[in-house]
Amino acid sequence: MRRIIGSFVGIMALGLLSAAPAMAQTAVGSDKCAKACHKVQLSSWAATKHATGEKKVDCETCHGKGSGFMMVHQKDKAKAVAAGFVAKPEKTTCAAAGCHKAGEVTDAMIAKVHEHKPPKPKA
Repeated sequence: MRRIIGSFVGIMALGLLSAAPAMAQTAVGSDKCAKACHKVQLSSWAATKHATGEKKVDCETCHGKGSGFMMVHQKDKAKAVAAGFVAKPEKTTCAAAGCHKAGEVTDAMIAKVHEHKPPKPKA
């Protein structure tokens, strides 16, 4: 009888845990992104209207709030995406963030938001 009750309690606990809402992600700040790996991106972005304009837009505006993925996005892309990471923001991201009107953003605009490090040569 104890086994049955113990099993029932365990199953109920698992059900409650899986039904629990995911924790809200929080911003870590662009400085942490740059300090970790993204100095090239941050320094080129800092010279754009995104950084200097009336409405400041930082890394996390487009790529998602970093608390859930900052430490894993280079190693485990799937885990990072599940935690809210957006590797390549879409044109719709710009409208959804309230920065641009729908249809206003072009692929060329997205491409020049910030520079990227050259890819590492394959061994």
